[in-house]
Amino acid sequence: MEVCLSQAQALNDISALVDCRLMAVFFWMGWEGAVMQAKLARNGEPLDIFITIFINELIKNKA
Repeated sequence: MEVCLSQAQALNDISALVDCRLMAVFFWMGWEGAVMQAKLARNGEPLDIFITIFINELIKNKA
C-alpha cells in the first residue's frame, strides 16, 4: 500500500503532504476493522464508509 501511495504522489494524484507510510498503516488497520464490522452487520456499508473517508482524506489537500 505504501508503494502504491508513493506512486500516486509521484503522479500528483494525491497531495505531497500525505505521509505514505502512515496512511498505509492506517489503511490496513481501518480496513480490518471495517471488515469485522461488515461481518457483524452482514452488509458492506462499513467497507463503503471506510473507503470513502480514506480516499477523501488522500485527495483533501491535493496540491
